Amino acid sequence: MALHAIRHKHESVHGALLGKIVVNDSVQTVQVHSAVSIAHGTPTKPLVEMAMGILSHLLDSTTDVTVVGWYTAPLLANDTRPGPVALRMMSTIASTTTPSHEPVLLVLQNNSLGSFVKGGDSAASSIAKAFGKDFGQQWLQPIEGVTLQDSVVASRATREALQQDVILHDFVDHVDEEEEEESKVEWYPNPEIVKVIQNCS
Repeated sequence: MALHAIRHKHESVHGALLGKIVVNDSVQTVQVHSAVSIAHGTPTKPLVEMAMGILSHLLDSTTDVTVVGWYTAPLLANDTRPGPVALRMMSTIASTTTPSHEPVLLVLQNNSLGSFVKGGDSAASSIAKAFGKDFGQQWLQPIEGVTLQDSVVASRATREALQQDVILHDFVDHVDEEEEEESKVEWYPNPEIVKVIQNCS
């Protein structure tokens, strides 16, 4: 998510969250395993539908990993809440899940991300804020108790990817490259990012 936002720092970015939704004793836990960069700017409905269709096809049907939410990085540094595009995507994702499984929305906190990139005290765990559904049926309710498993590894991998200038292409970039017939960078999974994470684990 951080690499996506940094690559398109003058635009909003959007992507899908993959993982599992676990319900125990009516308490829901959303486990996010990976993030898939979809678009920068304002994505069109056909483009998002195409990306999500391809993503569904790529997901391993032998596991219960599925789309469990959406992430966004707002355009303006001081924006800390989700915008209309992210809220529309959450409604769409929620319509495809069972009523007992509510997806989650992660909003990158641009100021914390900027501090992290500059080597400040911000940890990777402070980069994103989670939102759930509020009484108005919008994903505007901040969620407390969000944890980042292996925060040290996540921070190290993100910094390493930035230092190595790892190329991350979202689905929009992927489609544009196909039209231009240039050398292609894998959209998902991105082997360079996978390699950095493995080396930092």
